[in-house]
Amino acid sequence: GTIEWNPYLSNGNGGSGCYLYTYLGWVVNRIYCRTSNDLVHWSAAALEYSVPNVPSGYFPYIARAHKALEKNNGQTQYITWCMPCTNIPNQDIKMIKAVFP
Repeated sequence: GTIEWNPYLSNGNGGSGCYLYTYLGWVVNRIYCRTSNDLVHWSAAALEYSVPNVPSGYFPYIARAHKALEKNNGQTQYITWCMPCTNIPNQDIKMIKAVFP
């Protein structure tokens, strides 16, 4: 996953700006986000996306948000992940757009 500063999200203290952790959870096929003000105490996991059509016996991996691609000061995030290599050496990289309210 990735941890980046996000100036858009609420810090929970009436202001803006917190750390955003984006990752692929232990529950297969689910991408989550958490926020923190201090990198120690994290919010509950918020489900961002459930990856569809994963072949039996495989799992997606390496969910990452891309700071360089974010829009509107962090309100819109682009998250990539890799699908299992069922046809090596080809790697299937997917991307979603996550927009925070």
